[in-house]
Amino acid sequence: MKIRHDRPMPEQSYEVAAPLRLQLQSGETVAIPRWSLDGFSYPGAADILPRNGILVIPFQGVDIRFSIELAPSAQPGFLRFVGLSGRERETLALFYRSLLSGRMASTDDIITSLDTPVDLVPMEETEVERSAAIRGRIPRLLRILWNFILYVVLAFLVFGVMGGQIAALLDRIDVDRGRVVAPLVDHPAPAEAFVREIRVQPGDDVRVGDVLAVLGDPDLDDAVAVARQAVREAERALGRAEAALATLRAAMDAEGGTALPITARLAITARYQAEFFSDGDTAQMQRLWLSLRDLDPDVAPRFSPDRVIAERLAALIRDRRHALGDLRETLAHREGRRDAARVIALTDGTVHAVPVHPAQHVEEGHLMVQIEAPRPRLMLGWVTSEVADRVHLGQRVGITFANGAEILAVEGRITAVRAGPDPGQPNAFGQLVTIRAEGMDVAALRAIFPVDAPVDLIIHRDRLNGYTALASRVGATVRAWVTARLAP
Repeated sequence: MKIRHDRPMPEQSYEVAAPLRLQLQSGETVAIPRWSLDGFSYPGAADILPRNGILVIPFQGVDIRFSIELAPSAQPGFLRFVGLSGRERETLALFYRSLLSGRMASTDDIITSLDTPVDLVPMEETEVERSAAIRGRIPRLLRILWNFILYVVLAFLVFGVMGGQIAALLDRIDVDRGRVVAPLVDHPAPAEAFVREIRVQPGDDVRVGDVLAVLGDPDLDDAVAVARQAVREAERALGRAEAALATLRAAMDAEGGTALPITARLAITARYQAEFFSDGDTAQMQRLWLSLRDLDPDVAPRFSPDRVIAERLAALIRDRRHALGDLRETLAHREGRRDAARVIALTDGTVHAVPVHPAQHVEEGHLMVQIEAPRPRLMLGWVTSEVADRVHLGQRVGITFANGAEILAVEGRITAVRAGPDPGQPNAFGQLVTIRAEGMDVAALRAIFPVDAPVDLIIHRDRLNGYTALASRVGATVRAWVTARLAP
């Protein structure tokens, strides 16, 4: 522990006549007749005064010794004590007070002075301290300027940076899991089949109704081929029956006078009877008809063999036409099923992805082609339900995206808000926010924002703008009032 002790100036203390001795480095001992707490007058007229030595204080037959440092003063021949320790100063002061008071110092006082832990520190400022304090001091004007700049910087840090951060926290709402979404239209496989042909590639522009991919089913292809063959055969059989009926009717036509003789007509009838009908005996039928003609010539023409065969051919043609219609309907149905195994574009746009390859087997509903509709890409994010009352349509949103080494920042507006779970945390229920970037067309959005790219979304509440506008109006009102009062 150090205690500062202020005492009267030693140079103003009285000199006392008491025997002190100074032992020099040469071993010579000099008696000091007069001394004070500040120093002593060196006896004799020496040219060189000592700078140190051992001071000897006699006490009841015992000498008290301690080393001292000396320094000359303005008074000729007077040496000042320099650097006395607390114990040395207290011991010397004890003898000094004893001499002034006329009382002998006790042994206890001597021991106490020698054992004192107090290191007295003078209160006055030394020359060394004064010079050290002045040395290197910056001029006052520069110090004022420096303090002003320091306070301005501190004010900027406190009220600018920290205040700006506090204002930003009050003005902004952070959106989690922001990402870019595109208006993609999925085109699934209509049925289980093999991919036979892919007619588009990513980046191709397509129109509604364009064939994107062709699927194939071997069983269905065989069924279509069988139905087509059956239709062709039915068409040929119908054609033959129609040609036979036409020939037979031409042979039977008596109105134009071109009817063939009965023998020729019977021959034609026999031919078509054998070709189209396997039942009945043509010769027996002809004999019966000739007998009927002999018995009743008026009724016999209605039952002539050529007329009977003509009526049967007409009925056969009607049956074959109905059968051909059924076969064609079957063929159309199978071809429709085969044509339905094609992937047709449902919208105009650009092919975004084709996640299949030829000869691949796909299940019904498997994604075949993705087409991006000609609409702007949007930003989708999620906010908690705690800010449900602070998010609404039309709010301004800051969009930040790292495009390589370049940081892009654009503004957008909220176009849709709907309740829903967090895509990354299905158990966390909140709001899905849809945002559209402003000032960018479809081509620019596609060029800058890739699909599913992460973006930083911040919703601005713009509350400070209202406060700023209010402050501006108040300031304008105050200025107008002051101007009106100061006007002459």
